[in-house]
Amino acid sequence: MSLVLEALGQALPKLGITFMAGLPGSGNYEIVHAARAAGVKYCGTNHEAGAVGLVDGWSRTTGEVGVAMLSQGPGLTNGLTALTEAVKSHTPMVVVAIDTPRTSRHGNLNIDQSAVCRALGAGVEYVRSEKTAVEDLARSIYRAGAELLPIVLMVPLDLVHAEVPAESELPPHMPTPEAIWPAPAAVTAAADRIRSARHPLIIAGRGAIRSGACAPLIELAERIGAVLAVSAPAKGMFAGQPFDLGIAGSFASPITNEVLGQADLVLSFGASLNAWTTGNGQMISSAIPVVQVDIEASALGAHRTISMAVQGDAAATAQALIEELEKDDWRQDGFRTPELASRLTQHDPSTEFTSANGVNGIDPRSFTIALNKTLPVERTVTIDSGHFMGWAAKYLEVPDAAGFLYPQSFQSVGLGLAVGIGAGMARSDRISVLAIGDGGWMLSPQELDTAVRHKIPLLVVIYNDSAYGAEVHRFEPIGLEVDLVRFPERDFAAMANSVGAQGVTMRALEDLQKLQPWLAQPDGPMVLDVKIDPSVVGGWVAGNSRAALA
Repeated sequence: MSLVLEALGQALPKLGITFMAGLPGSGNYEIVHAARAAGVKYCGTNHEAGAVGLVDGWSRTTGEVGVAMLSQGPGLTNGLTALTEAVKSHTPMVVVAIDTPRTSRHGNLNIDQSAVCRALGAGVEYVRSEKTAVEDLARSIYRAGAELLPIVLMVPLDLVHAEVPAESELPPHMPTPEAIWPAPAAVTAAADRIRSARHPLIIAGRGAIRSGACAPLIELAERIGAVLAVSAPAKGMFAGQPFDLGIAGSFASPITNEVLGQADLVLSFGASLNAWTTGNGQMISSAIPVVQVDIEASALGAHRTISMAVQGDAAATAQALIEELEKDDWRQDGFRTPELASRLTQHDPSTEFTSANGVNGIDPRSFTIALNKTLPVERTVTIDSGHFMGWAAKYLEVPDAAGFLYPQSFQSVGLGLAVGIGAGMARSDRISVLAIGDGGWMLSPQELDTAVRHKIPLLVVIYNDSAYGAEVHRFEPIGLEVDLVRFPERDFAAMANSVGAQGVTMRALEDLQKLQPWLAQPDGPMVLDVKIDPSVVGGWVAGNSRAALA
């Protein structure tokens, strides 16, 4: 006979869970111990936000449901910012949290945890009794995978040491959700719009990745003569395709912007078409007809006016359109000319700007391009939030969609380190690269120790301008003092060395050669403290007026 927490830990691998992260405490230690004994890989972090973020990164990389284990009260609230990011990014994961005892609502640790989690958009389930504990866990795991949503399973404190009856069994296998096919009339209408266009553009987002839409979208694009673009979270989806424009919107290349301006139809699959993807509406004109495909009805037309909404799974809808167009064997070359293919293949990103390398520091654009050439092709890139992020998004290539993690849905600074560690644990065959600003780094350095303890092949690239750069570039031009967001020079390489990681300070592009020994044997994390020129401003900084800050 097992206790509730022991039974939950023992059931995890039987329910398909292979990975867990968390902070063991007096209320939850048994589940961690039982899960490890049952064969679940466990990573202990130094902060609860790190545990949730690490599972977020692991689940994004693998597409599988991971589990984070948190204790009651502050254990849960410490992880809420990372949980909110996971909610907004639709990450399938389960957070097992110890909850207020049913017998008493009084105590220092007691809050209405369910109300808090629901307010953030997470799903909430409960261990209802010792008899239903394993069933309740199974239901939470199923919901997380089916709804693509973090589910918080509350375990009342007075139940954790209750004895589970020996006859308790796992529930029947939960069915895999079927793809939502679009209405036939919507497919016919969308196909008619395609036939009337001469230069169609396909934009794919995170929803297209999760539906497995890459192959049918490529086939559709070849048939209708479309170029392929992605929202930032979907970077890498069409890597290697001759007509891949890369990211559309704020982080687009000049040639991508040029082609976007020539499109006469936009087909959006699983992308929200928010201000980042459309460049605040300037890069995809409001005059261009847009057909938006999304599995969620609430997402259709949520961010911009569209010409036609199609509710359906991205892969299923792309396949349905192919079959509809096959009826009359309709096809065209459209954008797909040898000239455009040659321009895309031969484009040199260093020609997009005049380098500012010099006494003020390294030009972050030149550095990122040089870093991209230095790193192995097989890599996973995670980008934290901040002014620097556009350079990493623009110039760091990835081999596929699983190689790019973009925890920006909540636009919180400092979550990237844990997510990057999770990606590194999920894909140990690739180095994990984290791009982060000095501000974001100072919010989360405790998790570097986690990467050291687990020997994660993690390259932390700190774009160090000794400031919260976004605030400097937004507030200074309108006459406000920015001394509060400037920092003295700090030695992040020494900080890395102090916890057992390797650390290198870069003040010139030539210093990249110091990275070669680590690349040859990436046994544990490496931190690059890159002193960048603080005067280089990214074009994605939204204006220099008070109105832009609203």
